[in-house]
Amino acid sequence: MSDDAAADNRLFSRTTSVLKVATTFSAIFGFGFVAFNGLTSDFFDWMVYGSRKLEVPRGLVEDSRSRDYVKFVYGILGAVLGGWGMQMRMHLDTKAWRGRELAAWRGVAYPVFAWFVVDTSFSYLTGFLPNCVLNLGFFAALGVPLLMNRRLFSEKE
Repeated sequence: MSDDAAADNRLFSRTTSVLKVATTFSAIFGFGFVAFNGLTSDFFDWMVYGSRKLEVPRGLVEDSRSRDYVKFVYGILGAVLGGWGMQMRMHLDTKAWRGRELAAWRGVAYPVFAWFVVDTSFSYLTGFLPNCVLNLGFFAALGVPLLMNRRLFSEKE
């Protein structure tokens, strides 16, 4: 085996290992939104508003139904994120991924890139900059390894 082929194999192995950890974490993180719904809500209140509890302007009463709806949305978000993380993780164990088929790379990479662009743009445009920072962390773990190993994948017949 040539030195270039050995280097490519090491790169593929390392980036795939990082992706397996990152996708597993994504799934656990997402399902944690469901399992620890109140904690998730408190975390995002802290991250976005700087406090553990959303501060309600004087004279307004926090509607418990509104709060319940926010928790519901976090639960649905968590279920989708958890399922997406599982799907990506399982994709990394397929014959197509191991065979470095371009379609396998696209099956993981395109959804990651689409999520990052849409979610981060929307977060920025609506003023939720802490979510942009959170997204950068996930992109570093998912997007960067995908960009690093893209050249290793090719069209297969």
